[in-house]
Amino acid sequence: MGRARRTNASVGLLVVCCVAFAAAAPLVAQERSTVVRVLEEGSDFRARVRAAGALGSSGDARMADPLVRALGHDDNAAVRAACAEGLGRLGVASTRTALERAMHDESDSVRDAATRALRTLTASAPPSSATRTPAGSPLPTPPTGGAIDWTHTSYVVFVGSLSDRSGFAHARLVTVMSTEVRRALGGVHGVVVLGSTDPRADADRESAARHLPEFRLEGSIARVLPQTSGHDLRVRAEVTLVLMDETTRNIRASLNGAATGSEPAPATAARAARERYLAEQALTSATRSAMSGASRAITGGH
Repeated sequence: MGRARRTNASVGLLVVCCVAFAAAAPLVAQERSTVVRVLEEGSDFRARVRAAGALGSSGDARMADPLVRALGHDDNAAVRAACAEGLGRLGVASTRTALERAMHDESDSVRDAATRALRTLTASAPPSSATRTPAGSPLPTPPTGGAIDWTHTSYVVFVGSLSDRSGFAHARLVTVMSTEVRRALGGVHGVVVLGSTDPRADADRESAARHLPEFRLEGSIARVLPQTSGHDLRVRAEVTLVLMDETTRNIRASLNGAATGSEPAPATAARAARERYLAEQALTSATRSAMSGASRAITGGH
């Protein structure tokens, strides 16, 4: 993916590369042209991030074109992520192709923003015979239960209780954690992932017949802490996961992860929403960090 050359420094992050946008009032036509120039020509990435946010909040479908261009060519990941978020808010169906390309961006934050934008486009599209993913729902995860290819299964992992003990007020956090846990487990070769609603008797019967090891994974969101540092808003997330033998409940591994999302501090009115956004981003990275040790814990290093 080609990037325009700029002299600005890259966005400052601790673990998660996150985006910022200005909670702007509706832009008049002249202001929009000025903001477009800032997005396309501005030397400061922070100004380009805010410009992308303002265009995305404009409600003007014509602003999708400059966002698409910057999404494909800006050299700063925070700007590209802000463009993807802006396209999601505009909801212009023709931008789907650009967002799908962004799903292969080198930056996690851009891929995540593009995923959310595509989810929004799908949810707002007219009903069809195709299955739609509602906005705010978890990302698709590897199939659990149902038709399992037991001949290629080496391990069974039951996902047990995942709880939020952080005290941070955001109902989606457990869903975010669960999505990343299942995604990571689904990437371990030979693992079948089962939840509480999957048929347990079938799994136990197949496991016993094939002598398959069974494990249970449980965990919690231990901490979500927003704080202001200088001109930045930061949110730190910490998770604790425990992998146990299903039968004996002996602990096989303790998996811990932490991450911090950071962006320029928003206006007071937008702070709560941005804290929730950064909490999701930090929690995603914290869970991925913790689950990076899951494969070795399950397979014993094989």
